[in-house]
Amino acid sequence: MVPFVLTIASITLYVLSATLGVYAMVRKVDRVVLPSKAVFLAALVAQSVAIGINSVSTSGTLMSGPNIIMLAAWVLALVAFLLAAVGKRSHAFIAFAGPIAAVLIVASQVLGVLEAGASPSNEVYYEWPTLVLHVSLILLGTAAFAVSASASVMRVYQSELMKRRSDRLLRIGMPAVSTLSAVARRAAMVGMTLFSAGILIGLARFLALYAVMSAVDCEGSLLYLVPRMALSLVVWAIYAVYLVLSYIFPYVGSSKLRAGFSIAGLVLAIVLIVVSAG
Repeated sequence: MVPFVLTIASITLYVLSATLGVYAMVRKVDRVVLPSKAVFLAALVAQSVAIGINSVSTSGTLMSGPNIIMLAAWVLALVAFLLAAVGKRSHAFIAFAGPIAAVLIVASQVLGVLEAGASPSNEVYYEWPTLVLHVSLILLGTAAFAVSASASVMRVYQSELMKRRSDRLLRIGMPAVSTLSAVARRAAMVGMTLFSAGILIGLARFLALYAVMSAVDCEGSLLYLVPRMALSLVVWAIYAVYLVLSYIFPYVGSSKLRAGFSIAGLVLAIVLIVVSAG
């Protein structure tokens, strides 16, 4: 019961912190920034405690099913909070991360209800280190992609306001366009590095499992991994194009085009996490 209450509390607090973050960003009310960060931190702590209690009760956190989605939300929230804590006017990232984290947590709870009848054995020690490292790198890479997409959206929004010479530009509390551009590029690069490492480890694990199954003449199939591998490659290709446009050919295409690639890659990365948890 305690983990469930903490989970519901974290969802509520994430939504509340995002609401405060949006208000501070749109209305440029600085006195709301600190409460927004404090509420977000409270949500992160509540979620962390809930994960910890569940992990203790199962003698380790299983890297499967609802836990993957829950951990994805936690990693995203942690990265967003660190950015909001150290960056100037970076509370805008909370406004983006809060709703995404809340939706991911809700999805994990729904999936947990659907799988209530299942009772898988705990293979946490078998899953270490390859699967744990693979999942962790994918989640961290996706969190970096989320930061990149958020920065890209904010950059496009500010650019549009500048083109229209809107006075709203003076009232929003966002980082400068140059800062957002740099954050978007660098976060995508970090995400690509982590995501690529995760793919390589996952591929090595897949080949190892296939070799073992072939050696013992196992009749099992690994075809269930094909959609995950295909989605991973699509996400990798999208961000590869984004990075090429951002670093090698920065004058080819508009900021909207690059933002579109970043958002599309993030959406597919989240779909990948959901598919992997199924």
